[in-house]
Amino acid sequence: MTAPLELTYGRLLRLYPADFRRERGTEVLDTLLEMADDSGRSRPAPREVLALVVSALRMRAGRPPGATTRQSWLTAIRVGALLLIVHGVAGVLVDRAFNGQYWILWQPWLVTQAGPILGLIALVLVLRRWHLAAAVVLLPAAFAGVWDFFGAAVLLGFLVGRRPLPAKGLLRYAPIAPLLLALGDQLLGSAFPEVSGILRFGLLMALAAAGLIWLVVDERVALALGLLYLNSLVVELGYAMSWGVQSYSALALGLCITALPPALLLGLGTETARRQSRL
Repeated sequence: MTAPLELTYGRLLRLYPADFRRERGTEVLDTLLEMADDSGRSRPAPREVLALVVSALRMRAGRPPGATTRQSWLTAIRVGALLLIVHGVAGVLVDRAFNGQYWILWQPWLVTQAGPILGLIALVLVLRRWHLAAAVVLLPAAFAGVWDFFGAAVLLGFLVGRRPLPAKGLLRYAPIAPLLLALGDQLLGSAFPEVSGILRFGLLMALAAAGLIWLVVDERVALALGLLYLNSLVVELGYAMSWGVQSYSALALGLCITALPPALLLGLGTETARRQSRL
């Protein structure tokens, strides 16, 4: 009974960072086996497996112990700016790849040609922590209609003079999410054009749900995603004010639906950051 159980626990412990396994892996494994033997179990309990997986993810998330709510927010703002930049660049490049010359003809030059270049330059500047320079680089394409860049510039402007903690661990990979979202949107839209709008909505809700689930690991991901969704809400509201409102009830319903993800992500993320700072 011990050998299969030891093998199972050993596989679970491989989820932990290598340093932890070297320092405490044997001790933790012995403790787990002893607890299982005392309770007469031949396999790990589901709650125990979940606790081990969540604990491993938290260690790999890169959240510094004792980080204050303000530090978590500053890091989330920086990651949120990266999310918006990647979303803006990916949106343009994926649209060009799938829709080709027809799409380019009716878009401003600053969007189709200069936009991705400016976005990539800004991305490098943000990674170098030159936040003000990155915000300035984004503004030309932002005013041409790449509204993700405008939101990113606002967030980067807020970071000027402040030093957010660097994103480490799994948090470093969060900016990949908008690229996957843009690709998934186009691929599903091309495969099922008659329900492309429903599929797009489903992808957006799935990403928000993933951010909420990830709160048990790292609240900064939820905060950064909340800023991404908040930018969409501001853009939708701006379009409604610019083009006029034909149905206030439809507008109110649409805004309420759009506001739900950022409200949940930012609200629950902030509350989780406060709780974590007190631990």
